[in-house]
Amino acid sequence: MPQSARGPGDGRHRSIRTLLVALVSVPLIAVTLLAGARVQSAGQQASTDLRTMRTIQMLAAVNAARSASLNLYLPVMATGIGQNAGLTPGFHVPASTQALVTAGFPPSALETKAVPAFHAFETLDLRGATPQLTAATKQAEATLRTAVRAATVGDASLVPTAGVLLRALRAMGQAELAVANQLAAGDIHNDERQAVQQLDITVDLDAAAGVETPAYMASVVGANRADWPTTWVAYAGAVERAASLRGDLARTFQAIENSKSEQAYDALVDPTVSHSATSITTLLNVAEADGARNTAMGALLKQASGEAVAIAVHDRDADVALLWLAVVEAGVVILVSLGVAFLVSRTITRPVRRLAAAAQQISEGNLVEVVAEGPAEVRTAGAALGLAAASLRRVEAQASDLAAGDLTSERLGEPLPGRLGEMMHASVGRIIDTIHEREALQTRLAHQAAHDPLTGLPNRAAALARLDEGLARAARTGQAVGLLFVDLDGFKSVNDSYGHSAGDEVLNAVSRRMQAEVRAGDVVCRLGGDEFVVVVEPAGAEADIVALAERLISTLEQPIDVAGNQVHLGASIGITFATEPGTTAETLLGEADAAVYRAKAAGRGTVEVFDVALRESLQAKSELEEAIRHGLVNGEFSLDYQPVIRVETGEIQSYEALVRWDRPGHGRLMPSEFVPVAEQSSLIIDLGRWVLLEAVSQIARWNRNADHGERVSVAVNVSGRQLNTPQLLEDVEAALATEGIDPPQLILELTETVMVTGATAARRLQALKRLGVRIALDDFGSGYTSIAQLGTFPIDILKIDQCYISTISESNQLVELIITMAHTFGFEVAAEGVEDPSQLESLRALHCDHAQGFLFSRPVPAGEHPPQLAGVSLARS
Repeated sequence: MPQSARGPGDGRHRSIRTLLVALVSVPLIAVTLLAGARVQSAGQQASTDLRTMRTIQMLAAVNAARSASLNLYLPVMATGIGQNAGLTPGFHVPASTQALVTAGFPPSALETKAVPAFHAFETLDLRGATPQLTAATKQAEATLRTAVRAATVGDASLVPTAGVLLRALRAMGQAELAVANQLAAGDIHNDERQAVQQLDITVDLDAAAGVETPAYMASVVGANRADWPTTWVAYAGAVERAASLRGDLARTFQAIENSKSEQAYDALVDPTVSHSATSITTLLNVAEADGARNTAMGALLKQASGEAVAIAVHDRDADVALLWLAVVEAGVVILVSLGVAFLVSRTITRPVRRLAAAAQQISEGNLVEVVAEGPAEVRTAGAALGLAAASLRRVEAQASDLAAGDLTSERLGEPLPGRLGEMMHASVGRIIDTIHEREALQTRLAHQAAHDPLTGLPNRAAALARLDEGLARAARTGQAVGLLFVDLDGFKSVNDSYGHSAGDEVLNAVSRRMQAEVRAGDVVCRLGGDEFVVVVEPAGAEADIVALAERLISTLEQPIDVAGNQVHLGASIGITFATEPGTTAETLLGEADAAVYRAKAAGRGTVEVFDVALRESLQAKSELEEAIRHGLVNGEFSLDYQPVIRVETGEIQSYEALVRWDRPGHGRLMPSEFVPVAEQSSLIIDLGRWVLLEAVSQIARWNRNADHGERVSVAVNVSGRQLNTPQLLEDVEAALATEGIDPPQLILELTETVMVTGATAARRLQALKRLGVRIALDDFGSGYTSIAQLGTFPIDILKIDQCYISTISESNQLVELIITMAHTFGFEVAAEGVEDPSQLESLRALHCDHAQGFLFSRPVPAGEHPPQLAGVSLARS
């Protein structure tokens, strides 16, 4: 046979089993198995010895706690008897309390004597105890504490509590005995078993003796008279079983039985002998005899547990020694075998090194081809490594497909060999599932980001995106895109009357009605609040879109049932079309908003189409907004000041700061020409901040120039948008601190509409009041403030709207009512728009505090007012 054709099992390639099995494997395996069995057996036996020792120690601790409870039981009962706590009627206790004191059991010392027993329970380690033993121990502890408290205070619950305690202690002793029996029946050494059996007898004897006297005591006080004879018989049976004790334990027990204390105890409590009436002295004698017996029994149990623990420790040490011997023997044999294996390894070193080099390459990620050579075993290992490398190359290909996102690749479905291959294939499947789940989650999140959570309609962002898409298509196809802006009429009253949950139901009903009414392909979106839009693509004729808007108004005017109530709404709709190239979604939305604004102004429930006039209005508004921004930067604004005088004296009381705009190319503009536009955006906040800071700065300048320390106040108008931002409070606080003026010198004027906007405005007003500034209610009578609301406003000054002053001759009584009401609430009253002396005289007759108007002065710059501010008379007679 040619050499190249020979397989791994021919004579040329000697089997590694031939070289190693006979020399190393057989004796090594045999010795290893033998040593392993010896090590395992010795270890298990040592572990058993340790558990036995710990169980015995635990039983000794539990028994000590039970013995401490039993030793305390008699003082508890004797104390209770001495205080006649819940005794059977007719029980005779002469000089009981004194007898207790003489015997060393005064009631006041009982709780102190109970401390060792309680400590024995608290320090118990019940790990490894049976559930029955744990439960009995905890019940005994709890009942013992109750009995001690009852005996100390002479509580009538002592007798039944003593009965419960006796049963708990008996259950505790029975649970101890069960653990001892279970331990004796376990897999332990014979000498340990004999010692544990002796301990079992001792535990049984101690348990029976422990409850004997408590049962006798319970029968004496009437808790359970029938239990005592049974307990006596049980102890006699335990004594008979104790006859099987051997050695020192037997001699110790015999000494207990022959002791005087035991004979005295039997003479006192033997149920078969007739006794005279029981007294506290008798009970104390029983307690003394029982205490001596309990002490002896405890010593006997300690002796038994000590012998058992000593044997367990001895056996454990012997087993540990055997364990170490087995380990040393195994180590020696293994070292010898390894030495022989090292000598033999020379014959396979080169093939193994090459195989190791290939394995190193593979471990570094270079999946090289593996050549199988050398002895049969090495060739087999090489072939296996080659197969593993091939499998890894397939895993690499699958990972490459996953990284490229090619989840449909056929290679991802190819299984790999072996269990590891199955696990890898399952992992790939889980990765694919995870990717699909992530994609589904991304889809859900994208939907949530683009849709209103209440109605499920596309939100503002989605509406703008849809408009952008439609406008892009319109640029290609030439078809128009329409937009309907729907603003609900009367929705606020629904929230105010029925609550926000009802408002949510209404919005859902509105969205369903709108979706049912629009054409297929049209998209209904909710911008927020009570504002909706409909994207119409293609738009078609203007008349068709207006008809659609009218149908929407009609369907939305139909009543909506909410929790049994008929809710009536309306709608105003603005329409716009993308008619010019380059129109953006934001522009289109702004046009529709302007159209709906005109529809609401026209009386609501109407449709308005955006036209050239609105476009020009929007353009003018945009230009005006930009000019306001430019004017704030370039200092084009100024303040005029109109004095407010004291009606009685005609002297200047304060000023109102009124903003003016010197707009380049337009002259000097009044507030009515630019403030309404500023109030529709954040510009009013910037403008209001400038007015505030400039007015406070002017107050500071007047303070510095005033004669005789006279100080004047200045009122500044505050818009609703300005009040709703927290920046106002910060601006006021900073201005007062920077200029150093007295806070009452600054008056903030707000209209009725601003004050009733909600809880946020009320909190801001209270915060401003805490700064020390004064608040004025401007244009009173032009809104809808009720008298009840007026009393809740944190204001200092009420300014009567000029419409009442201009007709004061006809509305004299109404003005008088307003002034009287304001004074009742503690407000100062100022009249606006006073233009002739007769109005001033009427106000003086009605006891109005202040007046303001052209009769005294028009608003003029600060430099045109007299240097002496406060006290200057401007009144004209």
